[in-house]
Amino acid sequence: MNKSDSERIAAILERAGWQTAASADQADLVVLNTCSVRQSAEDRAYGHIAKWRRYRQRNPSFIGVVTGCVPAKEGDKLAKRFPAVDIFLNIQDIEKLPELVAEKRQTAFAAGTEYTDQNINYLQAVPHHQSNFQAYVPISIGCNNFCTYCVVPHARGREKSRGSAEILRECQELAAKNYKEITLLGQNVNSYGQDDPAEIDFPTLLQQVADISGDFWIRFITSHPKDMSDKLIKVIADNQPKVTPYVHLAVQSGSNKILAAMNRKYTKGDYLRLIGKIRQAVPKVAISTDIIVGFPGETAADFRETVNLFKRARFNMAYISQYSPRPGTAAAEMEDDVSRAEKRQRDKELTAVLEEIALEENQRDVGKMVKVLIENKKGSRYIGRTPQGKVVKVRGRGLTVGQLVEVQVEEALAWGLEGRALASS
Repeated sequence: MNKSDSERIAAILERAGWQTAASADQADLVVLNTCSVRQSAEDRAYGHIAKWRRYRQRNPSFIGVVTGCVPAKEGDKLAKRFPAVDIFLNIQDIEKLPELVAEKRQTAFAAGTEYTDQNINYLQAVPHHQSNFQAYVPISIGCNNFCTYCVVPHARGREKSRGSAEILRECQELAAKNYKEITLLGQNVNSYGQDDPAEIDFPTLLQQVADISGDFWIRFITSHPKDMSDKLIKVIADNQPKVTPYVHLAVQSGSNKILAAMNRKYTKGDYLRLIGKIRQAVPKVAISTDIIVGFPGETAADFRETVNLFKRARFNMAYISQYSPRPGTAAAEMEDDVSRAEKRQRDKELTAVLEEIALEENQRDVGKMVKVLIENKKGSRYIGRTPQGKVVKVRGRGLTVGQLVEVQVEEALAWGLEGRALASS
């Protein structure tokens, strides 16, 4: 979502006459689009801001702007903490940025000014896509789930769906430009439309995107297990391979006690039955997940339940995070009673389990032909992804980034595949 928002920020500034600088230290204006899902992300943002005083010494007209989740969550505190920031701005109000920057350059505009009214109209801005073959299309902002560890409802606000006609128009334009991959974005894509009785639901939206003519893949992230309906599973199954056989379904824990404390609204058994249903309907599907280790109250026995879940679910990939309290969330009021050392150990153990399972699953692809979308080149190898989202290192001549190629898999690794390109399209 932050990448997609940044593309819109770039387009808004370019229409106002700004041009991209070669690097931040050479820029007259730097916009830092922040994430506050984890403390490490905030820390990186603060590290960037610390450089701005040096930029201003070299360039007295330098302007630093902070937007995204961090200012929405605690803009007033940050204005006092970081006087080097000229403007704090909620992402929903990013269309006001050119006006605010112009005013700052001409007057003593007050640093730390923050706008708080939520407005989804900024999504109507035509983005400056960083890629000419892959595009992110946001379908909603905010979240209504209030998982106890998550800052998104506090930083992004309540869930608000973007108009389906606008979404479809953007997807049609991308297909007409021969984009090869469109990813529908939302904090919880499969609850799309629930905030607006006049709107269609997510399975219907996904089907309408799939009905757009063109040879492109459709992905969507991220899904909440409680909203993964039979109707949605059927749409995925009925539109293979255009709707890619890949589902990211965050589970967060394998312990029912911890899931309840997280306010996740399902049990371990519910989750396992759900992914069983998905695999039955879409046999070639790959499933990835998110996990938090060391959540408040997570005992060794609770963690063993998560290990057990991994062994039963056989995820193709998992994004494992060590719990860190996020100010303003319900979990921040709980005792953070799992030590950092224990969190690191649980992360390490779970990663080892994932690595073993992922390698076994990837070995099933050795000798098979898979379709790969080439995303970049590193050295003599091209790097791409399969419809299942598996990373593939590709050998071959005459390949180009953005190309769909047939690849014969020759070797399996825990975190991807290697192979040789035979044909292209």
